[in-house]
Amino acid sequence: LQISNPSSTPILIDISTKDRSATREDDYTPISETLTINGTVDPSNPNLETQFQIVSLLDNLNELDTEIVSCLALLHDVGRFEQLKKYNTFSDNKSEDHALLGVQIIQEAGVLKSFTEKEQEDILFAIAHHNKFAIPSTDDHTADLYTKLLRDADKLDIYKVVTDYYNDIKFNKDKTIELELPDKPAISKKIYESLMKEKSAEYKYLKTLADFKLLQMAWVFDINFKLSYKIINEHGYVKNIYDGMSKSDEVIDVYRKVKIFLENNL
Repeated sequence: LQISNPSSTPILIDISTKDRSATREDDYTPISETLTINGTVDPSNPNLETQFQIVSLLDNLNELDTEIVSCLALLHDVGRFEQLKKYNTFSDNKSEDHALLGVQIIQEAGVLKSFTEKEQEDILFAIAHHNKFAIPSTDDHTADLYTKLLRDADKLDIYKVVTDYYNDIKFNKDKTIELELPDKPAISKKIYESLMKEKSAEYKYLKTLADFKLLQMAWVFDINFKLSYKIINEHGYVKNIYDGMSKSDEVIDVYRKVKIFLENNL
């Protein structure tokens, strides 16, 4: 809070926030405070008393349980180990849903016993849906919030992995990271059309590695928190992927669409 020129009119009150986390009105709790300023706030009336009510918003993300968040970070991809062991692939389409496989493993191992029943439900819901095309509609705001947080964190983690990999691909080719897709520049029609509508696309429509790279760039259409956009932009993940692609008209179109969308959400 900054009050400028308290002895003259007008009095300027500037409230600024650096919050880049919460995404909707439900993520905040309104709080208010009344400030009283005594003195010469109006040159024509030296004894005027002025009151201002400042209404602010408190970020509810601070209320998230750090143990649950840590649990989600550690366990959300536990199904990947069994997936790779059993099927020798990270492709859910060629094996089984690694998120649901992870939920099954977690439940069988009983590792969530220290959490309440509701907390266990929230954790399993977030893990089960962290890789889905969309989050199912739910009235459970807490479960929804944990799921959005995990989905963003998962994408940021993968962005780091794949951009490091693409920069080193000539020396260390890994088919599991590429989902065993053929390294061809062709772009599938369904992928292109979906991304140009500023929507993500389903993995089952991926035909080439170029499709996968475009989809990774377009993950920005499915980001939930302002801070995530900032991290993506600061690390240059989208441009990094684009720079390593053949510049067809489709690739250029999608990159421009993604770039503008990202900039508008910073």
